[in-house]
Amino acid sequence: MKHFNEISYKYLKSQKKRSMLTVAGIILSVALFTSIGTLINSFRENEIRNVIEAVGSYHFNFKDISGDKVKQVLNHTAFKNTAVVGMEGTGLIHEVSSEEAEKTGELRY
Repeated sequence: MKHFNEISYKYLKSQKKRSMLTVAGIILSVALFTSIGTLINSFRENEIRNVIEAVGSYHFNFKDISGDKVKQVLNHTAFKNTAVVGMEGTGLIHEVSSEEAEKTGELRY
């Protein structure tokens, strides 16, 4: 093993430019992999925040259950927090005339 260390030290000493470029390449590749990992993690966290903002923060939901089943779920000891949510539908906020849509460039369906 001592012989191998001597040979590698002599090589590194004689090939300074190549050794420095190799070290720089290793540093840049580690920085690239770290930045890609950070970017992916940041994107994932942003998507989770967007979903929580859009539909709420919950781990499980029941859809279309009857009233007596709702009481059982609300009083069940396995659930830490429970809530009842109802979707009422959609409504028109503001109707845009054809002239207004043409002025602003909005699409009208």
